[in-house]
Amino acid sequence: MVKGEKSNTLHWLIIVVLLALMVAAPVYVDMTRWSQDRNIPGPEALQRHSSLLTPICWIEMGELSEAEAVLNSGLQVDPANGEAWCVLGLCHERQGRVDEAIEDFQRSLDLIPEAVFRDLARMSLARLLNANGRTAEAGTQVRLHLLEKPDSRIGLRMGVTVAKAGGDTGAEQEYLKRLISSEAGSAAERAQWNQRLLEIAQ
Repeated sequence: MVKGEKSNTLHWLIIVVLLALMVAAPVYVDMTRWSQDRNIPGPEALQRHSSLLTPICWIEMGELSEAEAVLNSGLQVDPANGEAWCVLGLCHERQGRVDEAIEDFQRSLDLIPEAVFRDLARMSLARLLNANGRTAEAGTQVRLHLLEKPDSRIGLRMGVTVAKAGGDTGAEQEYLKRLISSEAGSAAERAQWNQRLLEIAQ
């Protein structure tokens, strides 16, 4: 894709996103709940951080070098922008630059007051740490997240994954029980969780 075509595509993508947010105004509350349950920036967060819309669109289009350039340029001006560090972490993760992504998410957590981006950074960090065999560190991030949001379903799911990877059946059992009591997941998922509890108890 040549540079002119990229610019036109990005231009129209941003317009589509903004129009979608306008059309979705009547269901704003539902969108916010949906985004919070998945730890992704919702409409309110994106409105407050509109400068991140362009690099987020680049990332979704797979134009990672473009996204990285925009983010690095912004961070040179405002290195304390924790939300930008979070998005840069997502970009580096997509590029397979795991160590840099972990550093980005850690730096983001030191700076972010924004709840939604903070959740995204912490859960992304936990996922990357766990995927790279650093289960103890991943478990710490899960516990910190659940201290802030005890009923976070995505946090409890991540807790199950990390505890299982680390062989901590006690923690896994606790997270499974909390997930089931929260009525999260489909009937099939809850059946799997109950089956796993039976396996742990044996």
